[in-house]
Amino acid sequence: MTTPRVLHLGVALALGLSGLAEAGVNLAENGHGQALLYPIFSADDGWSSLFSVTNTTNQRKAIKVIVREARVGQEVLNFNLYLDARDTWTGSIYDAEGDNSGPASLTTWDSSCTVPDIYNSNNLPVGPAGNSYVEFRTFELDDGREQAFDFQNFDTETRSGFIEVVDMANVVGDSAELIDDAECLSLNNSWVSGPWSLDPLTDTSASNGGLVGQMTLINAASAQAMSASAVAIDGLFSQPQHTSPGIAVPSLAVGAFLEGAQTTSTVMYENEALTTTWDQPIDAINAVLSHASL
Repeated sequence: MTTPRVLHLGVALALGLSGLAEAGVNLAENGHGQALLYPIFSADDGWSSLFSVTNTTNQRKAIKVIVREARVGQEVLNFNLYLDARDTWTGSIYDAEGDNSGPASLTTWDSSCTVPDIYNSNNLPVGPAGNSYVEFRTFELDDGREQAFDFQNFDTETRSGFIEVVDMANVVGDSAELIDDAECLSLNNSWVSGPWSLDPLTDTSASNGGLVGQMTLINAASAQAMSASAVAIDGLFSQPQHTSPGIAVPSLAVGAFLEGAQTTSTVMYENEALTTTWDQPIDAINAVLSHASL
């Protein structure tokens, strides 16, 4: 059996651990966060990875989904997800070709809106079950690091990695009604010639978190399965972070945010809340994840 690769020991050990939502960036209590880290996915050797994003709040959400390969954390796919109040979206990462030769792909049977549109697309390849899917891209892997990291095949590199999901903003006004009615074409057009093409922060307010995530890895051929909750992180920023699809910001992995990002972290140390101020947002994120692994 091929064991799926894991992103980082500290992130993996953070599963099931929670911090104190006292001040600044923290590991969210009860698994409800402003951002989620799914430490592992695999589409290698018969494995597929089913993951979910749940909005537990009464707000409509604009969410950034970023998929990264395992070796150096390079982005292989990103898109915007728009979730209604108390709604769940599910996606699956798998080997669409079924022969362990090409890149991994993402598909969904969920009608919640994504931009670009995956579920309703007429431009994407279609699998045997009639579902559209999008292949992970490899061009960003070809940036001069492949020799240092011994990349043998760019397609192969996309078949294991990790996922970050960030609650960019609450959506209000007319745009919230489009989410309510699952008007996915209109939401996509909002980025082409509508209000978000002029100002991405139109009809948005600061996010209030409340995201929950779950990942299940399945290998049907070997009758194996494993599940884990996503690591939930809270207190990351205080202003809307709504960005256009195709831009991998906001991002936990590189600490890239718009205005309002938090540089303070709070962790528990010897039964006391320890709050530290850092130079960069990425330092605060690393602090809570590193602390959980000690």
